Amino acid sequence: MPFTYNDCDTETKRQIDAINKSIQKINEEINFIEIERRAFANDMREAVGHEKEYIGREISKLFDKENVLRTKANDLFNEINQLLFNMCPRHEWIWSGYYLNATTYGAQGFNMIAAQWQVPNITFTGSNDTQSAFWIGISGESGNNGLIQIGTDAQFISGKPVFQAWFQLYGFSAPHFVQKPVQPGNIMRAHIRELRNNRWQLNLRNRTLGWGYTTIQTYTGDKKFAEFIVEMAPYGPTTSKILTNFGHVTFNNCRVNGMNPRFSSFQRVAMIPPPYTLQLATPSEPSNDGDGFTVAFGDQKPASPPN
Repeated sequence: MPFTYNDCDTETKRQIDAINKSIQKINEEINFIEIERRAFANDMREAVGHEKEYIGREISKLFDKENVLRTKANDLFNEINQLLFNMCPRHEWIWSGYYLNATTYGAQGFNMIAAQWQVPNITFTGSNDTQSAFWIGISGESGNNGLIQIGTDAQFISGKPVFQAWFQLYGFSAPHFVQKPVQPGNIMRAHIRELRNNRWQLNLRNRTLGWGYTTIQTYTGDKKFAEFIVEMAPYGPTTSKILTNFGHVTFNNCRVNGMNPRFSSFQRVAMIPPPYTLQLATPSEPSNDGDGFTVAFGDQKPASPPN
């Protein structure tokens, strides 16, 4: 999951640019040292006695100075990498939203995740088959080593809008569709929590239509990461790789391990599929209270939602 400089905030970009200037100056010093060293090496061919010893000592000093400068440059490169890792969003092929690492919260893993969102209206853009899904989940990195997830989708199938609720234990089973109605504008509340002995409870409520669905499943995958995601993924008969124009969707009242996640900008994920030239979906900065955000269709970053 690469890190992107272009979507870093202005202050982080300023820090990275300043560090890059320092690295550039160090490289200029190293180039000057190499020129000096080559000049001494040429003098060494004709030197004798004490003069040769003197030139040898000077060349050794230049090597030492160069090594110090290269170490310093390497440390500055590491500072840039830390800024990119900690402060800048990443991009994924088919995901956009927020992606949390348990270590950020001083935990070995996540045992609970919850969120609320409103099923978006979708816009027909000329493609008969498009797809989008809105879900929460707990997983190994990018779904490797398992992913337990629950959510809704909004698709065009043969030109007709289709809305569904579903859950999946990715890597262990196919999606299971919840036979309950889902409509644009419905307020959904999803909740996943670990019980014991690898048993997990998944709950989805449609607060608008008044129904609830609960299932208990066995999940033995990793739980190092928690995700609040808009995905371009085919749930149902369509195998389209075209993202449905969902306008925007806001996740709020988000929780992990029973707590407000206090989202940070660096946890954002933008959807940029290969060949990495077009950003399909873009997350906002976190809400002021830290438990919400908005994802917009397209490459424009939306405003943060109100508390």
